[in-house]
Amino acid sequence: MDLDEMKRIFVETNIVLMSVTFVVSCLHSVFEVLAFKNDIQFWRNKETMEGISVKTLYFQIFQSIVIFFYLCDNETSWMILLSTGSGIFMEIWKIKKASKITKKDTFPYFIVEDSDTYIQSDTKEFDDIAMGYMTYAAIPIVFCYAIYSVMYNSHKSWYSFILNTLVGCIYTFGFINMTPQLYINYRLKSVEHLP
Repeated sequence: MDLDEMKRIFVETNIVLMSVTFVVSCLHSVFEVLAFKNDIQFWRNKETMEGISVKTLYFQIFQSIVIFFYLCDNETSWMILLSTGSGIFMEIWKIKKASKITKKDTFPYFIVEDSDTYIQSDTKEFDDIAMGYMTYAAIPIVFCYAIYSVMYNSHKSWYSFILNTLVGCIYTFGFINMTPQLYINYRLKSVEHLP
């Protein structure tokens, strides 16, 4: 951005709008840092996966990666990419805490297995049931949204179409992602395992 563009922004933009935008951006950054801090604090002290939907963790990392590629495809600012990328690393760290990762000599060079505390608790059974229901609900929704996106939206390429469709589903139907954890909480009659 050159000097003339900066001058134009400060001269032509309403000072109240610019001030509110600055304050909201600063607050958003502060709240994001606090959320990262609390997430790290919770997961660092977590020793058992009882009451936690591990399958939701796997789904969240998939969502984070799709959103990151979508932001890259749309040439988003480095600040947002950095925040999203650090979120991906946080999700990977959570999966390392929640699962056993075993190295292999062949591709994909590692195996992710459920931890013993997760398998031995009722949580795994409830998580499997809830994830099954979520899958039955999500697949037709994604399929219908993909048809809608092909018919009514324009895309740069097939890669862009896939990313836009997946991100649209994530943003629109992301609440479905909470289903396994809500079902586990209902069946265990407890939320003591959550942050």
